[in-house]
Amino acid sequence: LPRRSMTAAAALQLVEWVQMDLQPPVTDYIPWLSLADPWNASSVTLQHLLPHSGEFPDGYYINDPTLPLETWATAVLPLIPLMAEPGSFFNYSNPNFSLAGLAVQAVSGQDYYDYMPEHVWRPAGMPTTTLDPDAVLAHGNYATGHQGTQRIAPHDWDVRALAPAGLAFSTPTELISWTLTLSDGGGAILSPESAEAMQAPQIHLDYLPWMDYGYGVFVTDYARIGEPDSRVTVRDHGGNLPGASSQLYWIPEEGFAVSILAN
Repeated sequence: LPRRSMTAAAALQLVEWVQMDLQPPVTDYIPWLSLADPWNASSVTLQHLLPHSGEFPDGYYINDPTLPLETWATAVLPLIPLMAEPGSFFNYSNPNFSLAGLAVQAVSGQDYYDYMPEHVWRPAGMPTTTLDPDAVLAHGNYATGHQGTQRIAPHDWDVRALAPAGLAFSTPTELISWTLTLSDGGGAILSPESAEAMQAPQIHLDYLPWMDYGYGVFVTDYARIGEPDSRVTVRDHGGNLPGASSQLYWIPEEGFAVSILAN
């Protein structure tokens, strides 16, 4: 799922509640965090993590999917050198959002798996969206993933370290509710200013001139068909794992959104 925007929303909630900020070192919230030499964890901020500019390699390097988020950050991150000074450039890397999720967990004092349904999904009109495979099985109405001849069940992707970056179970309808929440000024979860910041360019992708990234959201300008002098800004994000794929597009100004889930 496009989980990064949801983790970004959780972080911005805590910013609004004056419990943390985007600019201070992330070690203000995770004081025990350390990184591989020569990098200092105090050089990383949420303003680096949420627009994918923390400069972490995109990998988790774990064999145990049940490894808690904080254990991954303690045992694995100190072994992985950054690619460059944080904030140097856009570099799509899931650990950025795992660290942001860990900051949410540390500051709120609530497990990330509990924080998201209580403070983000339910207020956004997403009652069945969950990180809990048992809840999916209990619901009973779900798609089974497929990779070649292998069937992939909900518990096969219960990777706690990855959860804030790319794991959740939802429906196309509830993902549309998510776009409506962001398009409608943050709905019941964010201020209009925070919702706008999420969907506004925060860093240039350095791919093509019209491609930027906000807080967990791609921001891309397109020329309208037949109107080369008129452009429309599309927000989007996707998520892919073996056996499952999602893609979400929305244009707030047009009241348009499309959600695609596939197995």
